[in-house]
Parts: sequence; C-alpha cells; structure tokens
Amino acid sequence: MVAIKNTEVDSFLARPSPIQPIVLVFGPDAGLVRERVDAIINASVDDPRDPFALVRLEGDTLASEPSRLAEEADTVPLFGGRRAIWVKAGGRNFASAVETVLQTPPADCRIIVEAGDLRRNAPIRVVCERAKSAAVIACYADGDRELNRLVDQEMRAAKLNIAADAKTALVSLIGGDRQASRSEIRKLALYAHDTGSVTLEDVLAV
Repeated sequence: MVAIKNTEVDSFLARPSPIQPIVLVFGPDAGLVRERVDAIINASVDDPRDPFALVRLEGDTLASEPSRLAEEADTVPLFGGRRAIWVKAGGRNFASAVETVLQTPPADCRIIVEAGDLRRNAPIRVVCERAKSAAVIACYADGDRELNRLVDQEMRAAKLNIAADAKTALVSLIGGDRQASRSEIRKLALYAHDTGSVTLEDVLAV
C-alpha cells in the first residue's frame, strides 16, 4: 500500500504513479474527495467527457457483478488513447471486485475509487491498503494551514491582494468542505475584483 502523505498529494495528483494504477480516495470532506478525484481523472485521460475514455461505475453495481470491473479494466479502447474507470462507492461491499483487479493490475487503465468516510476495517480500505499496486489518499477537513494556502491560491488566480485581517477572518469562516470553501473564496474574489484587493469589510459583506 502506498499511503500518499499530505505533502505529496499535489505532485501525485499532477502525475499519478503508473505503478499504482488503482487509487482509493476517501474521507469525511466530500468536497476535497471530489476535487482530488477530478484531478486524478484529468491527469489520467485526455478527455473526461469521452465515455470511451472514462467509464463510470457504481460500487453497488459491482457488488452484484464483481467481474465487470476486471472486464472494463482489460478492455482495449476502440479509438486508442488513455482510459480510466471511476467507481463511486455506495452502501454495498464491492471489495472483491477491486481485489481481483489488484491481483493483476491493469497496464493501460487507471481505476479511481471515490468513497466517503471509511472505518479502518472497511473492506475496500483494507483491500487497497494491503496492495502495493494501490495508492490511498485520505481527505480530512482542512486546517488553518491548508485554508491559508487555499486562500492564497485563489487570490493569485484572481490577481487580488488580501489584507492580513481579512485573511484571518476569512479562514475562520470557512472549512469543513473543500469545494464549499473554494466557492466562498471565489465569491469573495468576484465581489472585490474591481478593487485589486480584499479588505475585512469585503469579507464581512460577503
């Protein structure tokens, strides 16, 4: 098992390792889980909108048809190009489907499993954590360090400066879900886009 550390996540998302073709992304922060899943998908296929490049499967379906995952992973794309399979976990146990693929990992297909908060003994987590060909990324709520970084990232993208007191106030008001936090920061940036900088008054107004 390769547990990706927080300091290594960004580099892994930009270039997922070919020796870990199966990636489990899970955690209580649903927004962060989805953001990281999207990043891995975008790094794994040329066009995520192409149904031949990105196959979407439900974990509950695989619980009833466990052989389907291996069949999809071994499918040769009709028009060539890179392929990925996106599995969304549900309420049923589909660990056997993933375990079969882990025995003979695909060479030309990446499998991304998106899950919510998983206990240590959750079957899909246990299976992936035992396998050398699987990478496991846990997504927990952002702390102050991550939120400050997120604010800086969005302010740079919007070409805005943010006052220290405004940043402190903003960080205290967001968190818990990465996508919701990013959305609120972008809303603030849009509000202040003509001014060149974000003030405490802007934060309180938004």
